[in-house]
Amino acid sequence: MGFISFSIKPKTGVTSGNVINNSASIIFDQDAAMIYTCLAYVDTTSHKNQVVPLPPIVNAPNFVVSWGGSDAHSGIDKFAVYVSVNDSLFKHWKKFTTAVSDTFHGQFNKTYKFFSVALDRAGNYEDAPGDPYTSPDAVTTPQVSLPLSLLSFTVTKSADGKKANLRWVTAMEQNVSHFEIQRSRWHQFYTIGRVNAMNTVTGSNYTWQDFVPLPKVNYYRLKMVDTDATFKMSPVRTVILQVKMKYLFIQL
Repeated sequence: MGFISFSIKPKTGVTSGNVINNSASIIFDQDAAMIYTCLAYVDTTSHKNQVVPLPPIVNAPNFVVSWGGSDAHSGIDKFAVYVSVNDSLFKHWKKFTTAVSDTFHGQFNKTYKFFSVALDRAGNYEDAPGDPYTSPDAVTTPQVSLPLSLLSFTVTKSADGKKANLRWVTAMEQNVSHFEIQRSRWHQFYTIGRVNAMNTVTGSNYTWQDFVPLPKVNYYRLKMVDTDATFKMSPVRTVILQVKMKYLFIQL
C-alpha cells in the first residue's frame, strides 16, 4: 500500500479568469496506470454581495430577508448573514448557507440591521463592511400599525448653523397621544423633547427646535405614541452642525 500527492502552482502573470489544467499518471507495482486530472480556475478578484434593502418600517414581527451577489469567475459558493438588534453586537443569523432568503423572526419596536459576506468557489472570503452600524446592507423596525400617517419628517440646521430645526407633517391622526423627539450620537437614542398630538383627521404640521445639539453629526427620530401606549418610530434623519464645545476649567 502506498500513496502519492501532487500540487500545481500558477505561473507568474496568471490573471483572474485563466484556467489551469494538469494531470498525473500514477502506477503502483504492476497495476494499470491511474490518470488524475486537476482543473483549477484562477480567481483573484473580489465578489459583490449584500442583503437586499428593507423598508424602514414593517408592520409584522416576522419578515422575509433576502440576499445575493455575483462573482465574475469562480462564482459564489455560500453566504453568511449577520444581524444586530438595537445596535448590539452583530451575530451570525445564517452561517454559510446556499439559500438566498429566509423569514426572520423579530419583535415589535426593535430595530434590526443586517449585512452579509460571501465565500466564492475559489475560497476567497469577502471582507465585512467597515461600519455596519451606520451603513448596514438593510435596516428595519417592526411596528404595530397606528391610525397615523407620517407624510414627511425633515431635519435642517438653523441659519446660524448652531441649532437643528425639526419639522414633520401627518395625516389621518386619530387617538394619537404625543410625539417624542429622540436624538442619538453613538447608536443610543434618548428622548430630548415631547410634542402633544393635535389629532386632526386632515393632518397637522409640527415644528420643534433643538437649541443644544451635539457637535457635528446629530441623528434624530420621532417616537409616535398612541393613547393606548402603542407606538412606532419614524425613519432616522441626520444633520451636521457647526457647534463648538465649551469647556470650563477650574483650578484647585
